[in-house]
Amino acid sequence: MSEFVENSFKTTVVESDAALPSNKSLDFNIRYNSLEKLTFIQRFTAAYMFLEGIDGSGDIYCKDGITPCCGCGGGNCDKLTAVNKQASYFFLFNTMSGNSAVRCHFDGHPSEMQKWIGDTEEESYGCGSDHIVDFLFGYVGYEYHIRTDANMFKKEIMTFLTVGNPIIVKVKSGDPRFYVITGYNDNGLLCPDYRYVTYQPGKGNVLADSPEKPPAYSEIDTLYIFGNKTARRYTVKDGLMNICRVTECNINEGIWDGYLNKIGGNGKFFSDDGFDKITPMERTKRLKRLAETSRYLFNFVSFCNSICVNIPATMRDEYLYKELFGPSLSAFWEEVKVISLFDDIVGAGHQINGFCCRDWPNADPSKIREWSTEICETITKAKAADIKLLGIMKQAIKILNRTPS
Repeated sequence: MSEFVENSFKTTVVESDAALPSNKSLDFNIRYNSLEKLTFIQRFTAAYMFLEGIDGSGDIYCKDGITPCCGCGGGNCDKLTAVNKQASYFFLFNTMSGNSAVRCHFDGHPSEMQKWIGDTEEESYGCGSDHIVDFLFGYVGYEYHIRTDANMFKKEIMTFLTVGNPIIVKVKSGDPRFYVITGYNDNGLLCPDYRYVTYQPGKGNVLADSPEKPPAYSEIDTLYIFGNKTARRYTVKDGLMNICRVTECNINEGIWDGYLNKIGGNGKFFSDDGFDKITPMERTKRLKRLAETSRYLFNFVSFCNSICVNIPATMRDEYLYKELFGPSLSAFWEEVKVISLFDDIVGAGHQINGFCCRDWPNADPSKIREWSTEICETITKAKAADIKLLGIMKQAIKILNRTPS
């Protein structure tokens, strides 16, 4: 674990730039996974691993030695690639913050929990709300400082990079909305100097053509600065409570019912605005929308891979995992066999995504009823899974309430 310069926050008050080096570059080798957008949670995960001295080196290719690793499964993969290391921590943070429980309305209007998380179009789906920021820093046990004075950005960045701390920045617009700054020179800011793995439709997981282009100082809106290590303000119990809050809101807002209403209309899935009552062009629009929102089915992956997989032995002793898999909870996770439930949903999500993205343009119109029913059956499973998930989280919280601290 890295050691911080004592009272590093106070070093932001400097008389001039003369004492700061003209260039600085951290040896930052933490990779991002390509399963999610480059959200605040992704950036935070990488910066946290760097500060904790967690080795991010390793192979970046899957077992076939050809395909770039996307991080699928984190510890579920028997090849612990550099990307899978980051994915394992990302899944944990994504789940404990409540983000992996977020769902979206079919018609596109943001749910209350999307607003709470920062998963909205206005925020470029960057998941960097006040809740996310405060929870993650408090969960891992770091002080943090937010800076919005543009006149101080350059000095703040130079100061903290000089003592070895990467900086997370939010830019004023665009996608991605967040970056990790790992250095600076006479030409401006630096991001990690490697080609990260990205998903491209029709190609799958590939290496980006070039390293990520850093933002200019003028594009920055906010700095998020890691301070000193401190006592944790949030624990696994708080994380489970986040999941409960999000899931209860999903259920109360009837999010999955909106999907059934727009995709249903056949067999047992009666709908007054379903597939059987609209034009082929409108069906195409709705399937396109379904494909756009299918990533919320894959949110089940984060939950599954943070709780249900065989986390590598090298990570089991890490304090966050020791808490999650302590004696009071490890038996419970095994007892409820959560993984089988989420495997079903994720598998169905792959089918829906494949149908919407690949098969629909060449679809046989005579099979519309069959496909509508299959999709609705998957949505029904997802709806039931959310209800079961809520019950499981409440049971886990009760267990923790009975466990002496």
